[in-house]
Amino acid sequence: MNLLLLLSTAFAETTPIGQITTTLTYNRIAVSAKGQYGAHIPMFEKEDNALFTNTGLDVVGEFSATPAFTRGGIRATFMPVAVFKLQAYALGGYYFGNWQTIVGYDDLSDNYGTNTEIGDYAEATGRQYAGIGWTTGGSATLQAKVGNIVFSNTTGFSSWNVATPEGETGVGFFEREQEVMMSFGQDSLLDNNTLLLYQVDQDTDQFLRIGNLTTYRHSLNADDTMFRSGLLFVAQRSPTRSHIVIAQSYITDRTFTSPVQPYIAYAYKYTL
Repeated sequence: MNLLLLLSTAFAETTPIGQITTTLTYNRIAVSAKGQYGAHIPMFEKEDNALFTNTGLDVVGEFSATPAFTRGGIRATFMPVAVFKLQAYALGGYYFGNWQTIVGYDDLSDNYGTNTEIGDYAEATGRQYAGIGWTTGGSATLQAKVGNIVFSNTTGFSSWNVATPEGETGVGFFEREQEVMMSFGQDSLLDNNTLLLYQVDQDTDQFLRIGNLTTYRHSLNADDTMFRSGLLFVAQRSPTRSHIVIAQSYITDRTFTSPVQPYIAYAYKYTL
């Protein structure tokens, strides 16, 4: 009975949460949109204690779409204290068979090239397919704000499963969102994102942040690494609206081997 009372009390305090993020990029994915909607269950919160502000469990449904694929599923985030959070997710997706998906390769060490080169290769070989796939994974994040300095580091591990398309004789494909080669059947991805920013406070609930974002991804079976680092700029104009600009140089990549070939992205995030 006490357990039922505890659960009913927890869900009585549940509040709806959600956000919509649209992104434009130069190099690779081009345009994408992601929506999340679910519930926040407060836990461990303490009044006037920054370490226990907005702590608890978030459970959301998630859906993303690009010209090349759609992906959807569920994501859970547990934050026992404000400086640490854990995430777990399970997502299923469908690749349309266009815009560099799904393109087969004979060797996991092949250099897939730029988007144009992948498209030319697919047209010349006829090795482009529609198909389904799914991914499950999790991550851990350490985050802190000390004065005007904001720091965050997220390390994740995920399993990617895309079946070999009928008639395909190759062993791997280029995963367009993650920007690495992956093996058909099953592959695992290790990723890490680190940011260090300086915050300039403006009016109430408005601020600017500028600093560094470093992104690392490595597919274990295909042994492919993408590593880039550069500028991150965030402008929050209200508690619900943010503009984000990323400009990174590729440090390690099979295709982009010069720092003058940048990854550039703009994102608009609306929080419900």
